[in-house]
Amino acid sequence: MFEQIIWQDPGQVHFIGSTGAESVYGIIKTDAKSKPVFQSIEKGFAISHFELAANGRGLFLADSYNHPTELFIEGAGQTAIKRMTDSNPVLKEIDFAKQEVVRYKAKDGLKSKASSSGHCMKKAEKISTDHHRAWRT
Repeated sequence: MFEQIIWQDPGQVHFIGSTGAESVYGIIKTDAKSKPVFQSIEKGFAISHFELAANGRGLFLADSYNHPTELFIEGAGQTAIKRMTDSNPVLKEIDFAKQEVVRYKAKDGLKSKASSSGHCMKKAEKISTDHHRAWRT
C-alpha cells in the first residue's frame, strides 16, 4: 500500500509504502528500462513521513515499537539512509518485550497481519481474566 508519493521531476517518483508490518522507501523512474529501487530504514523502524530537498536528499521520520520518532537522511545519489538523531538513548538499556507479526485467516478467507508485543498480549489476557473473575463472584 502506498502511503506517501512525491514526484521529484516528470521522470521520477519517490514513495513510502507498507508491506504488512514493515515500511519501505522506493524510487520509480518513468522510463521503461529502469527498475524500481527499494530501500528500508534501520531494522525495526517504520517510516511515517518523508520530504525531498531541492538537492535530491531524502529526509525521513521513522519510529519503532520501542523507540520514538527519529530523523534519517539519504545523501544525494547515495543508497544508504543514515540515522541522524538519537532522541532517547536511555531506551537502549531497557529490555522491551519482543514484537512479532501475527498472521491469521478470517472467516471469509482474507489473510491479515498485525503486530503485537508478547508483554502487551499477556497483560491484556490478565486484564480480561481478572475482569471475567470479578463478574463471576
